[in-house]
Amino acid sequence: MIKAIGLPSITSKFRRTLIPLVLVTGFAGTLFSYFLLQKNADQEVEQKAELLLDTLQATRSYVKDSLRPAVDPLVAGGNFIPQAQSATFVARSIWRSIERKRPDSFIFKEATPNPLNVADEADSFETTLVQRFASDAKLEQIRTYRDTPEGRFFVLAKPIRTDASCLACHGDPLKAPAVIQQIYGRTHGYGWPANQVVSAFVVQVPASAALRTAATQALAFAAVIAGMLVVLAFALNRLLDRYVLKPVKNLTEVAEQVSLGRSESEIVPADNAEIRSLGDSLTRLKRSVTRTAGLLQSAYFEQGEALIKEGKSVEAGQAFSRALAVTPNSAKTRLALGRTLAATGDRTAAIAQYRTALELQPDNPELHLELALALQGEGDFEASREPLGRARELFQQTGQNAAAEQVENLLKSRSY
Repeated sequence: MIKAIGLPSITSKFRRTLIPLVLVTGFAGTLFSYFLLQKNADQEVEQKAELLLDTLQATRSYVKDSLRPAVDPLVAGGNFIPQAQSATFVARSIWRSIERKRPDSFIFKEATPNPLNVADEADSFETTLVQRFASDAKLEQIRTYRDTPEGRFFVLAKPIRTDASCLACHGDPLKAPAVIQQIYGRTHGYGWPANQVVSAFVVQVPASAALRTAATQALAFAAVIAGMLVVLAFALNRLLDRYVLKPVKNLTEVAEQVSLGRSESEIVPADNAEIRSLGDSLTRLKRSVTRTAGLLQSAYFEQGEALIKEGKSVEAGQAFSRALAVTPNSAKTRLALGRTLAATGDRTAAIAQYRTALELQPDNPELHLELALALQGEGDFEASREPLGRARELFQQTGQNAAAEQVENLLKSRSY
């Protein structure tokens, strides 16, 4: 099949378009899924932090608003029971119970630059949070991330403002309950100002594991997307080949054969309306071209026969050549041209025409006979033996006994 030199095929153009599209789609899908899963992981971590902080704040509120007022009248002589009267003590105790069951889940701290309990002493990061709350009265919470040697943590912080109940323990150390002085001493955790931010609830939730899970899920999702896109690309390629390329190749081959004067090729009906419509149009064109070529070939052929009768062998050969140019697969025309060439003495060209004609009609006895006679004319009697034998056999098969007898006489006339 003749190809247009320098022009890309439909397949190559389709693949050059599809492959970048698949890559871009896969990358975009993977990137989107990663950010979506990361966002979900962030939200999950934040929800855990909010739940814990809300629980501990609710505990403190319950102690301050309900438990302490109920216990205060029962405690005589200025005594103090931290397990019932200290909101901080109760909240920390509940947190420790949670921490024992889930040691790697959360970190809770009432971070204070000047604490009674040194376990609550704020580090530099937490001190910065307290200072931010103290400098901005409208700031209600801080959400941020913190990188530590143990990994990345999500941090949720809310301010703690002092009130009168706080100053009972954190005001003048000499006026603090004796049990507080006994447990914590008098050197730290006192002198807090009234109605000021002196501390902060700080909840830290490990985020590294959640982020790693998001990355793993994104990779798995990317693998699924890649697999789906590969399958889709393969399916599209097969569909293109079946419903477009193969029908177009068939149409091209038929059109090429028709352009060369060969009308034997048939158009294979396509499975889609567009290609089938094109095929039907080409079939009609093929019939029209074949009909026109047949008329033109007949005209040249009849002209050649007329010229032979007039004894104009050279002109007849030219007419038969023109007829052959219109329908190159006509064994009849090649036979006539071969006879004309032989008559003009060009037996080599005649032999070539006979051999080509025999490829088209291998069971034509006249072609075998003419080939044998031309070979004998060239003096190649040994080569003529096979086509003579074949001609005799074919004449006998078709009931042309007289012709078969003539061939037999030719075979007997020489000693092969």
